[in-house]
Amino acid sequence: MRVLVVDDSLVIRDRLVAMLTGVPDVGVVGVFGSADAALGAISTLLPDLVILDVRLPGRSGIQALPEIRSLAPDAEVFVFTNFPFERYRSRCLDAGASRFLDKSKDFLELCRLVEERAASAPP
Repeated sequence: MRVLVVDDSLVIRDRLVAMLTGVPDVGVVGVFGSADAALGAISTLLPDLVILDVRLPGRSGIQALPEIRSLAPDAEVFVFTNFPFERYRSRCLDAGASRFLDKSKDFLELCRLVEERAASAPP
């Protein structure tokens, strides 16, 4: 499974990459600090899963979601944020996110979900 990480925090990006590196059948194909940088590469990288922060420099994750869905229609998008407000959750899920997770408490849940998806992905 090909995973793309989009988060403005270097610490979070590094933690996610370290976590995902240990998941069987998962490869991180791109790591970006902004939505615009990720959108510029998504058609080439062809991720199966995008882990997307809400608050990013320039275009927010919420604003980028429709374009991500357009460029990678088969990819799942997990929104992973420090701002787990219900209004953000609703907007993200309405825009096509598969999951909306809280960085302060859902790292293990994110890992479990990625492992689950990787195990069920076709070879």
